[in-house]
Amino acid sequence: MGISERKERDRTAMRTAILAAARDMLERGGYEAVTIRSIADRIEYSPRSIYLYFSDKGAVLNELRAAGFAELTEAMGRVSAVDALGRLKSYATTYLAFASAHGSLYRLMFEKPLDIPVDEARADWPSFSLLVDCLDACLREAGLASDDGAARGPGGSEHPASGGTALIAAGFWSLVHGVASLSETRILAEVGEFGAEAIVLGFLERFLKRNSSSKENI
Repeated sequence: MGISERKERDRTAMRTAILAAARDMLERGGYEAVTIRSIADRIEYSPRSIYLYFSDKGAVLNELRAAGFAELTEAMGRVSAVDALGRLKSYATTYLAFASAHGSLYRLMFEKPLDIPVDEARADWPSFSLLVDCLDACLREAGLASDDGAARGPGGSEHPASGGTALIAAGFWSLVHGVASLSETRILAEVGEFGAEAIVLGFLERFLKRNSSSKENI
């Protein structure tokens, strides 16, 4: 191994160690627990050494955020249900499970404003494209999408917004995200004995059933 390859290997190993330490502190103590000094103490290097790899705490958190989206997308990509509705349900339960298992990382991904361009933030989340495609298939199977892909609303009317399926996908994601966030605070327990999955899947089934019934009555 040449000198340049060895340096690159060592640089990669150092970045990995920094991110691993930051991820562990994030999961254990939340956003506020992650500082350049605490990372340096954990890996037994000087804070100045960390700045050779990351410009500041925000840069470290941006990397963790991107990793979180990659992990979520990978988990959703493992869904194997054949029919569209089965996939959509599995996407929802996978999303809820991820949010529950990685609470601090999940909050960083969606609730902490980070200094990154909007286009970069969108590129971090290809899982939303999976959701749009799956919802489009669901709507088509239920007869709720026109040939050009426009989503149909109650009564079979075409949705007024362009990209109707994407709009419905954004609404469905907002529902799942909201349920995941409320579950974290235990507020849902105050309004009834509803599990997170029961709320999301129950709403989804009723949404599709209601719109299918409306279409049949046209």
